[in-house]
Parts: sequence; C-alpha cells; structure tokens
Amino acid sequence: MNDHLKKYSVTIAGHRTSLSLEPEFWECLCALAREQGIATAALLREIDAARGTRPLSGAVRLYVLHHLRNQAGRSQVAHNRSAQQSPCLSEQAPADDRRKK
Repeated sequence: MNDHLKKYSVTIAGHRTSLSLEPEFWECLCALAREQGIATAALLREIDAARGTRPLSGAVRLYVLHHLRNQAGRSQVAHNRSAQQSPCLSEQAPADDRRKK
C-alpha cells in the first residue's frame, strides 16, 4: 500500500468495507459531514449510492474536489462582484488600449 494512503474501515448500508485515502481527503470528508450536520458514515452512504461503478475511494476524492471547486467558485463570484463595484478598477483602461507616448 502507498505510504501516503491510510486505510479506513467503515460500514455502509450494513456492510463492512474499507477505503484507502490520503488523510487530508478523509479530514475534508469529515469536515463536510460536520458542515451538513450528518455523520461521516451517512455522507459516505450518499457518496456510495451515487458513485456508480467508480471505486469508493475515487468517488470520495471527487466529492471533496467538487465541493472545494464550488466553494472556490462562490468565493470568486463574490470577489468579482466587489471588483466590479470598485471605482479604481473601472477607471483603469484595459492593457490593450494603453498607448505609449
């Protein structure tokens, strides 16, 4: 087994199974479950039910990645909104329109 992976034993829908994840992904998964007010096992059941034929470890990584991308997208939208309201940014000409004298 890869030295960077850790094996986690879980019960999903009454069946014991294990998945190998980087500890950072496991910590994010647990944090996401806490944010949603559910147990990590409940979140794993949701991921398991939606994963299709994808391995559970990969489905967990993609779930965490998807959440982080969505969170970053919301942060970027908020940043863009504040930038649009900034008079300094709206007064500056685009780089292509600047002329050297």
